[in-house]
Amino acid sequence: MKSMTRTGKGSLVALVATLAMLPASAALAASTLDQSQDPGGTATYAIANQALAQTFTAGLSGTLTHVELHLAERSIPAGDLLVQLQSVTSGTPDGGVLASGTILAADVGTNAAWVSVDLNATSVAGTQYAIVVSAMAAPADCGSTDCGYTWGIEYDDGSPSSVGYGGGRLYDAPSTTGPWSGVLGGTYDGAFRTYVDDGGSGETPTTTSLADDVTALNLAKGEKQLLGKLDGAQAAFDRGNVAGACRKMDQFIGLVQGHLADGTIDSEAGNGLLADAESVKVDFGCDTLTAPGNRG
Repeated sequence: MKSMTRTGKGSLVALVATLAMLPASAALAASTLDQSQDPGGTATYAIANQALAQTFTAGLSGTLTHVELHLAERSIPAGDLLVQLQSVTSGTPDGGVLASGTILAADVGTNAAWVSVDLNATSVAGTQYAIVVSAMAAPADCGSTDCGYTWGIEYDDGSPSSVGYGGGRLYDAPSTTGPWSGVLGGTYDGAFRTYVDDGGSGETPTTTSLADDVTALNLAKGEKQLLGKLDGAQAAFDRGNVAGACRKMDQFIGLVQGHLADGTIDSEAGNGLLADAESVKVDFGCDTLTAPGNRG
């Protein structure tokens, strides 16, 4: 599932004015989920003796406090993972390191799970960045199927019906400085989440607030379909059908992506809808379900 930029609405956790006085753990808890992509079932890509990079488009301005990656360890160790936030030029990482952190090998299990790494970098809404990951002690011959780590991925062909992330792509390179090429033909995204402390800029998004935002766009066509997906999602959730609610939200996201692609919704408004829809999905509990294809 995908999210791109947001317009500053929404906070999954209330932020406090005295954030700078809080311990690091409290500061992270106060951050807002900004951009994300869920893993596509069991699909993965190896992190061995190369670097991987997922680009994304920030939706919130503030401080990017941490990111989460969906990782698993293989049987042959490759050391800790170096995670960098790099600037992006012409769609790929340009080597400019804005922040870095380390994921300890001991923190990655053999079963795929979300793993967090602390970063501290400025986030500017609408700006593209890259999460660059490399194994710090991978042996030179770490090309076997049992060496290093795996990163959950999702297919993304760029079509309106795609469940991939619309604001970036997954790339690989011999090192963290490139040269970069799209993974498997440039049609995949890595599973990631970014969190930003935006200073407490608004209310938690809901299907109602999303419907209000859609109505305010005064679309010549497509409004009824978008509102129908939101109504269906809320109705399913109220009945206790979380899977159905998540499926309707995915369909809403696909429709918004289509409007972005054909220019009937501008990037700022459309990407804001996508990010807020992703926040609603988190509130629904969609991230605790199985892969999209298994949702009833």
